Amino acid sequence: MTPHGALAVALEAEKRAQTFFESVLMTAEDPALRGLAREMAAEESAHVMLIERLLERTPDALVDWASTYERS
Repeated sequence: MTPHGALAVALEAEKRAQTFFESVLMTAEDPALRGLAREMAAEESAHVMLIERLLERTPDALVDWASTYERS
């Protein structure tokens, strides 16, 4: 796995977490739970933005496997 690939996996995980907390925020009846969900959703949103910025600066290095061995 490349650094770019690892960041892509992390981005999808952060997006799922954000969606989860937003869902809790919209459905919870307990005000304290809604407050916590709001805080967590905002934190996950910040993580998504950070990873998106990192992805922009991280090359997607594709390995040319054919060039990694000598041909006879």
